[in-house]
Amino acid sequence: HEVPVWDTQATFGDTALLVSDMAMGRDLARMFGAGRTALMRGHGAVVAGRNIREAVFISCYLEVNAKLQMQAVALGEALTTMSESALAAAPLTEALRDALAQWRHTRSHEGKRRQMQYIGKLMRDADIEPIREAVAAARLGHAHDALALHQAELWRTELVASDDALTRWMAEHPQTDLQPLRALIRNAR
Repeated sequence: HEVPVWDTQATFGDTALLVSDMAMGRDLARMFGAGRTALMRGHGAVVAGRNIREAVFISCYLEVNAKLQMQAVALGEALTTMSESALAAAPLTEALRDALAQWRHTRSHEGKRRQMQYIGKLMRDADIEPIREAVAAARLGHAHDALALHQAELWRTELVASDDALTRWMAEHPQTDLQPLRALIRNAR
């Protein structure tokens, strides 16, 4: 369920963000409704239980759930960076695919923020491990591509700079057709 957020400024204007009188206490109690928790903007959370043990239990799991929600949102943000083909291969629900497509089409900052919250909400009900693996595989693919490009640039620089580099290249890659490679090096110089 959603945890309500109590904002003192809405009713009481600028305050120290703490409950300092009965009117503020009643307003916070109304915010609880039938729930057991509320977030206090700028100050943390408040928890109620039938006894201390229950209040501590709720507090601990409130923190655990908040961390899980943050991880779900972070994973949702990682999904937005994946290519269309990687997303198509990822094990996502239709609702999550639709939400990601909507996020890509949204232009305003506020709209993207709200859509990301919705993606995080959908992620709470998703099987996280296969999605985390798909994100890792997509990131690893980008890393492999970047490494291959970096290595190609290093070889190009060495081959253009020194004839010894051509000898090393042929030792490492004996299947290379030497004549076209020599022509490319000559043209690059």
